[in-house]
Amino acid sequence: ASFDTGSGVLPGGVYVTTDGGLSWTNAGTGLDQTVGPTELTTSRYQAFAGDAQDATRLVASDDRFGTNGVFVSDDGGQSWTNTLSRELIDLPYPSDVEFEVAEVAASDRDLIFLAGSANLVRSNDCGQTWTDSANVAHGDGAYTGRGFSGLIGRQITFNPWDADHILLQGFDAARVIQTKDGGQTWTFETGGDRDFQGGADASFGSATVAYASLGFQNTYEGVGRTNDGGETWEVLGGASVGLPEIGANMEAGGIIASTVDTLRAWTLV
Repeated sequence: ASFDTGSGVLPGGVYVTTDGGLSWTNAGTGLDQTVGPTELTTSRYQAFAGDAQDATRLVASDDRFGTNGVFVSDDGGQSWTNTLSRELIDLPYPSDVEFEVAEVAASDRDLIFLAGSANLVRSNDCGQTWTDSANVAHGDGAYTGRGFSGLIGRQITFNPWDADHILLQGFDAARVIQTKDGGQTWTFETGGDRDFQGGADASFGSATVAYASLGFQNTYEGVGRTNDGGETWEVLGGASVGLPEIGANMEAGGIIASTVDTLRAWTLV
């Protein structure tokens, strides 16, 4: 079947040959075939691997934005089962389970790795269950790791009153990434429904008060503020507080907090 996605890109799938490549048949029953308005939101299967000793075992991952996840076949691709979606795995980075690389271990037929620009996961049971291989969860949303993330950093701010308290800003989901233990563990603070809108700058007014300028790529996301040393953050924006609307086509800039009057701060937009 053909689909008009607006971009001209068709959803991907899996095909099989049993006569040395002379003829091929669709072997993608059960694979997600989402048609989106762009190529980035249309199903595209880049991560694909199989067990060379058992031609019936295959794993494939849909790499589209908003993907439903990872699919496993035990019958050579005649049918597929979704074994990994976002809600089934604890990952610190708020991206979907998008992967571009898959590999089945030659020495262990049940061991599978999947890798993408943001996450690295593994399965020890032939893709039935998955775990994060790049991070360790420490509870309360704190993690050690993120070494495999594709985050692009823009700015780092140290708390002058607390050397263990550090704020990071960057592209995509890097908006107020916080450590309160000198970098041992990290938390994502101001995401919510707008996880991927980035952060520009941050400034401390006192040991417990800090402000962050949010947004990137000409999308303004307001000002983040904490009054309790980073325990909680709120995001302020829009006409009700005298700032441009969140989501406005404007660039977030620098921010400075007064260390004399913690109610006073300046930000560039």
